[in-house]
Amino acid sequence: MDGHLEFRSSSLNTRQTKNFLFLQGVASSFFSDLGQALLGRGHRVRCINFNGGDRLFWRLPGAVDYGLDLQRWPDFLERKLLDWSITDLVLFGDCRPLHAAAIKRGRRLGVKLHIFEEGYLRPNWLTIESQGVNGHSTLPHDIAAFLSAGAPPEAPVAVASDMKKRAFEDVCYTAAMMLMRWRYPFYQHYRPFHPLVEYLSGARRMAYRRWSARRQAADIARLTDGRPRYFVWPLQIEVDSQISVHSQFDTVKQAIDVVLNSFARCAPPELELVITEHPLETSPFNWRRYVLAEAAKAGLGERVSYLVKGTPDAIIEHSQGVVVINSTIGQRALLLGRPVIALSAAVFSMPGLTFQQGLDRFWREAAPADQEIVQTYRRALIARCQINGGLYSAAGIALAVTNAVAWLEAHAADPVLKCDGLELMSY
Repeated sequence: MDGHLEFRSSSLNTRQTKNFLFLQGVASSFFSDLGQALLGRGHRVRCINFNGGDRLFWRLPGAVDYGLDLQRWPDFLERKLLDWSITDLVLFGDCRPLHAAAIKRGRRLGVKLHIFEEGYLRPNWLTIESQGVNGHSTLPHDIAAFLSAGAPPEAPVAVASDMKKRAFEDVCYTAAMMLMRWRYPFYQHYRPFHPLVEYLSGARRMAYRRWSARRQAADIARLTDGRPRYFVWPLQIEVDSQISVHSQFDTVKQAIDVVLNSFARCAPPELELVITEHPLETSPFNWRRYVLAEAAKAGLGERVSYLVKGTPDAIIEHSQGVVVINSTIGQRALLLGRPVIALSAAVFSMPGLTFQQGLDRFWREAAPADQEIVQTYRRALIARCQINGGLYSAAGIALAVTNAVAWLEAHAADPVLKCDGLELMSY
C-alpha cells in the first residue's frame, strides 16, 4: 500500500509459506517427520537423496536422487534450488563433502541455511545454527556476549535414547545403502571404513566391554576413593570432524602423542591421567593397546589408565580437571565444576570458562570456572542454538520435530516488505 509499511505480526510472518529443501540427515525418521510437520503447516518440502539409506528414511513425495559425482553436484543443486524456488536449506552436519559444497553454493544464491548437529549440550538437546556448527559456528567466543543475553531459565524435557532402535535403524540404513548402490554409483560415504568392518569391530568392542566390566569398576572405585589425583581425557573418534576439520591435529594418534608428552613433562609426578574411549568408537584399531604402549614410551608407566566404557560422571567429578579436543564432555565437566581445557576452537573455549594458558600449564594451574558464569552461559547457549529433543527414540523425535518447526519458522528466510520503493527485511 503506497505510503504505508505493510506490517505483519511475528506470528503471521513465521507462517508465511517457505520452500524447504532437505539434504542428508541421520539414520532416523527425524528429517522425514520434520518434513511432514512442515507440510502440515502449509510449507513446501523437497529432498535430495544421496544413497539408498537416504531414500529409505525419506517417506514423503518431492524427493529426487543424485547419482552423479561430487564435481557435478554444485551445479545440479543450483538448478534444483532455482527450479524449486528454494528459500531454506536443511541438512545435518556441515563437513560431509556434499554438504560443504551445498552450503557454499546455497550461500552464493542467498538461500537460508539451517544446519543441525548433535547437541552442544547433551542429553536432551540438538544443535541448529544458520552459518555453521562446531568450529564453523558464528557463536561469539566472548563470555560477556553470553552473560548479557538475558536468557530464560533452562527447563528441558528429559529425552531418552533407545540404543536398540538406533542400532536397528543404522543397520537398515546401511543395508539400503549397499543394496541400492547401483542407483548412486559415485556416492562416497563420509566414514572411511566399510560399514561391515565397523559392525564387526563394534561387536568386538561390546564383548570386550562386558568382559572387562568388573576390572573397570575396580579402576573407577580406586580412582574415586579419596582426594582428586588424576586428570581425564576423553578420546574423540578418529573419523570425527572434530579431529579432521576442527582441531590442530591430523589424527588421534598425533593428539595422543602431544597430550602424553605434555603430561610426562609438566604434570606433578603424583598425578595420573585417565584416558577414556568414546562409547561409539567402532574402528578396528586397538586404541587401548596403543595408548598404554605410548604411555610406556613416554615414561608414564602406571600413571596412565584406559577406560573402555566412556566417561561416567563419577570419573569427572573426582578429577583434577578435564582435557578435551572438542567434546561435549567438556560442557559436562564445566557443569560439574571441573577445570577444562579445549585443544581446539570449541564453542565453549573462551576466557572465563576454560583454561587459556596452554596444556603444559594446565596440569599445575587448572582452576574451575565460576558456576554462576557457567550456568548463565549454558542458558544463553540454549536460547541461541539448542532445541529440546532427540534423534533416537520416538518421544525424543516427536519433541525435536515440534521444537524444530518452531525454530525453522522463526528463523526461515525473511520475507521482503516494501514501503515507498524501499525494501525492508523483517525480523
